[in-house]
Amino acid sequence: MSAPESSPDGPKTDPSTKPPAVTAEAPAIRPAAQADVGLILDFVRELAAYERLSHEVVADDARIFESLFGAAPKAQCLIAELDGAPVGFALYFHNYSTFLGRYGVYLEDLFVRPPARGRGAGKALLAKLAEITLAGGGGRLEWSVLNWNAPSIAFYRSLGAEPMDEWTVHRLTGPALRRLARTSRGFRVTMVVAAARNGVIGRDGGLPWRLSADLKRFKATTMSKPVVMGRKTYESIGKALPGRPNIVVSRRSGFAADGVIAAPDPEAALALAESEAARVGAGEICIIGGGEVYRALIDDVDEVRLTIVDAHVEGDASMPSLPFSGWRGEIVGAIAPDARNDARAWFVDLRRV
Repeated sequence: MSAPESSPDGPKTDPSTKPPAVTAEAPAIRPAAQADVGLILDFVRELAAYERLSHEVVADDARIFESLFGAAPKAQCLIAELDGAPVGFALYFHNYSTFLGRYGVYLEDLFVRPPARGRGAGKALLAKLAEITLAGGGGRLEWSVLNWNAPSIAFYRSLGAEPMDEWTVHRLTGPALRRLARTSRGFRVTMVVAAARNGVIGRDGGLPWRLSADLKRFKATTMSKPVVMGRKTYESIGKALPGRPNIVVSRRSGFAADGVIAAPDPEAALALAESEAARVGAGEICIIGGGEVYRALIDDVDEVRLTIVDAHVEGDASMPSLPFSGWRGEIVGAIAPDARNDARAWFVDLRRV
């Protein structure tokens, strides 16, 4: 009788003496349903926390529902389950390769909760996506991974995925995306502001100087164009500016005033101003203050009509600082102090480059 064979797990034993084997349940993959919207949002937030990007998540249940189950869904989602409990998800959409002349699948998010890792849920999700890609006649399954995420990179390589090291992802989002889109529609956004040398633009709800020539420039710049302002700026003026659609930003519930359109936040105000610009046939939207509105919308601005007042004054409102790079300026006029103008000033036009 020969000795039992050895294996990496130790000597083999008589099968009759082995304890019963415990077989782990294979992951189950199913399409997401409407009832999973809250679960999907939880997965998104957990993934963002893992990737140290929680501050970027603005999605909510309504947006997830509309994107996945609305009248025109833009994406699809798979749910992974182990032992009957959801443990992960894959959210994807279809793209297209002109070189292949074929559709493909782009995997936006893949996430498996830590306690369930190592049981095949991630691989099962990717395998199902590979099946979906080929079943639709697709030629590629693609996704992105953060450079520091070594465990995921190693896992993807083990499946045969190739890193596209020669490619660099570019992204337009937020104000930069809105600025570019406006060029297609023929609109530009201009910030109109007068500031002292120390950046002060206001004091006690008004201007800390009298500059008749600047008021004339302001009127010429803004007439017949939508103007966006904060509630405090509106109250300092005391009425809607005539000959111009007036959009006022106010977080006060129920705010209303004659001759103005109320907006709950600066971004909404900009959207309303664009609609008004289209209605009146204007190609320019003017942001006229105050400091908070300037700061909220500076990244949306294409041009600045700046009046530099040759003075250092005290005040409680200031203009946002502009970076030295990315703008080109030109002095287009000047004011000499006289009976109608308190100080020397320069008119400067700034444009993004």
